[in-house]
Amino acid sequence: MIFFKRYKMLAAVLLVFLFLASSLLWSEVPMQTYQAAARDESRFAFCLFPEQAEKLEIRAWMSDVPGADFCAGPDRLFQKGGQAPLSSFYPIYDGASSQEEFAASYPYLPSDALAGYGKTVYPVEYGKARLFFLDGARMEAGDPAQLDWLKRAAAENRQPHTVVLVDEVPSSDLFWQAVEEAQASLVLTAREVYAYEPFLAQTAASYEGAARGRYGRWRPTEQISRPFLLELEGDASTLEVQAKDRTGATLDQLTLAVPQGQGQAAETVAVGIQSLWRYHLAMPEIKAAVPEGYDLTGEHPILQPFALPPDDWRHPLYEDGTWRVGRAPFGYRNDDLGTSWIRTDLEGRTGEAAYYFRTTFELADDPAVIRDLVLHVAFEDGYAAYLNGEEIARDGIRTGWIDAYSLAETNDLVLYQRSSIRDHIGKLVKGTNTLAVEVHRSHPKAPNLSFDLSLSYEKK
Repeated sequence: MIFFKRYKMLAAVLLVFLFLASSLLWSEVPMQTYQAAARDESRFAFCLFPEQAEKLEIRAWMSDVPGADFCAGPDRLFQKGGQAPLSSFYPIYDGASSQEEFAASYPYLPSDALAGYGKTVYPVEYGKARLFFLDGARMEAGDPAQLDWLKRAAAENRQPHTVVLVDEVPSSDLFWQAVEEAQASLVLTAREVYAYEPFLAQTAASYEGAARGRYGRWRPTEQISRPFLLELEGDASTLEVQAKDRTGATLDQLTLAVPQGQGQAAETVAVGIQSLWRYHLAMPEIKAAVPEGYDLTGEHPILQPFALPPDDWRHPLYEDGTWRVGRAPFGYRNDDLGTSWIRTDLEGRTGEAAYYFRTTFELADDPAVIRDLVLHVAFEDGYAAYLNGEEIARDGIRTGWIDAYSLAETNDLVLYQRSSIRDHIGKLVKGTNTLAVEVHRSHPKAPNLSFDLSLSYEKK
């Protein structure tokens, strides 16, 4: 009591503290706050504003992009209007202003990453990605300094994903040699997206393979009529580019697979997307043998390997010289996707239920060093795939025996579904291998049929 009389103020403070502490315990306030919800540093997300016919209110759009830490785009697209640009906007130098005006407009940009370029050429370190903003006009004029800097800087502290941003790509092949040496996953411009094809897992609808060197091209501004932006999101294993409208709806997308280690591809492509295939309508005259002991219902699969006769269309030695040759994707569609995505139109909607496809590839590696085998398949409505005469995958169609008349389930277009078929690595041989695929419709007069496929593998 003497203590409380002498130290009345201190006692009051202690009582208040004890009361507040007990209140916290009683109300069960969570004690793990921002630290528990810390952002996964391996992930990254940002957006790009491409140049479009319709002017975009970039400031308003940026406030509505959830999850993106910053946005990029050509300098000329950002309506400054006397206001300082948002510090979360990273501009691509396009010559719309002088170097001095550019530096004054964006004071937060790093300066003199490359001597003599001021703030117009600079890198951004972000998660598992490194972004390099370049001056395309000066490269077009023959200045090699940026390419030397790009290769040197990309080699330092290399991340899984390197992204190059430039208003327009130079016409010289030296540019593409440099970005490939820098192991750039993407080259982004004001109107186009260039993707490094060895990393490609899923294409966009209007994608063009091997447009420049080993880079394919996607032109979303020609494909998409309404205003949109590109959202890029990834981690150490993927990099996805999605075209989204103001509501956040995904209009199209492109996906890259993981670069492994120091930027090397995790998957070696054996058969790429948009490859050449031989194809034929599925007809009873094209022989498909029923292996001895095969359960037609599919309830009891054959457990032992079986050998098809050489005149079976799935056999590696089958003579397909009379079949037509075309480039994937194949099909026909009654919507806008058909005109932009399909490369080979399958003629004559004559009522046949299916088409057959064949291609070969050379395997330089010993199958013993392969740890995973991966398919990326685009299809509608169902398919079954065979490697060297043995089935390795099917989807959208019943189990058991299927023939030229079999119908698939009703499905929407599946775009480059990824599946591991590592259990079938033993079916590979060093040297020439044969892939055969049958694609079935859900009805003989169904309006849509689509097919493309890639096969890749990972080594141990």
